[in-house]
Amino acid sequence: MLGQAEWLREQIAGLSEELSRAEERLSRLQIARETVEEVLAAPSSPVPGADTASGGAEGVAAAMVKAEAELDVTVMS
Repeated sequence: MLGQAEWLREQIAGLSEELSRAEERLSRLQIARETVEEVLAAPSSPVPGADTASGGAEGVAAAMVKAEAELDVTVMS
């Protein structure tokens, strides 16, 4: 009987630790979700020069670098 009680205590301790880790992950996911919602709700502005960006990947990359330099978070990596 004592062996079973000790085993149950160990199981409870392990499950308590697992629950604590799951709650921490949930908290981080909730914060991430709120952040994404804030970013998506923020007004976006067109990237200057993006409509004339030509030259394939180089043109797009140049437009993204310019927008990132202007702190346009809609295109930041």
